[in-house]
Amino acid sequence: METLRPAAPRVTVLLPVHEAERFLAEAVESILAQTLRDFELLALDDGSRDGSAALLDRYASLDPRVRVVRRPHTGVVATLNAGLALARGELIARMDADDVALPRRLQCQLARLDREPALVCIGGGFEVIDDAGRTLDRVFPACDHAAILSRALGGESPISHSAATYRRDAVLALGGYDESSRLVEDLDLWLRLAEVGTLANVPDLVSRVRHHERSLSERNAAAQLEQARRVAERACRRRGIVTSQVRPRAWRALPDRCSRQLVALGRARAAWRIGERRTALLYGLRAFCMQPFSVPVWRSVGHELKASLLRSRT
Repeated sequence: METLRPAAPRVTVLLPVHEAERFLAEAVESILAQTLRDFELLALDDGSRDGSAALLDRYASLDPRVRVVRRPHTGVVATLNAGLALARGELIARMDADDVALPRRLQCQLARLDREPALVCIGGGFEVIDDAGRTLDRVFPACDHAAILSRALGGESPISHSAATYRRDAVLALGGYDESSRLVEDLDLWLRLAEVGTLANVPDLVSRVRHHERSLSERNAAAQLEQARRVAERACRRRGIVTSQVRPRAWRALPDRCSRQLVALGRARAAWRIGERRTALLYGLRAFCMQPFSVPVWRSVGHELKASLLRSRT
């Protein structure tokens, strides 16, 4: 007697994993705790040498919605394309192995996709956290297509990749992720999807995105900047847009030490702005210790003190 295969889920949560044991359990559990239950979690282990594969196998033994596929190490873009081919859901919800999905993420994104057939991809607001889970910032990206496209053509990814849900057929029709756009494969995909449908962000927080020193974006900032410039210029050419007609991001990469210091300062300012005072002081101290006699540090500290005094008087 033939065993009937269970009906395909609405959503495939696509989770590429490469040596992410430290944060992986929190990521997986945040998906299994979603208020929307009709999904599969497709975890592709990209040749991990730590305990990631064993951890995934344990979750698969406990929850039938978890599918684990082991692959030789080929990188995140090839792994994502392999996941698209294996996915059973009509919708793909991207997830990174070091991030956290908030409980209503899938439910609120699917509600919009069901209401708007022209919508091909949707993201949402997100908290930025560090390796210890401290909140560094809260980001609420533009929600309408025109503003999202404007940001993308300027070289900035307007939808958090780890918070994005998109229509699988639309992405497959475009050929999937572009291997030549590694490091900015998300920006390239959003720009191509915007040529066949609309993009959006829900106005609510849907995830917590982790920034830490092992993140690809942290380790490859200069190369990522150059890739973003190329992808944005290529998209402008496809649309017949002169690049001077868009407002591009600053393309110049800073020296490594200066860049790390300014990143710490930026995190200190953002954390202070949202009321995370202890985190702000921690990152301010880190920036100071990198270059204690740096003019940008003292200018930033003075600016924050002045702003704080003005707020206290109002």
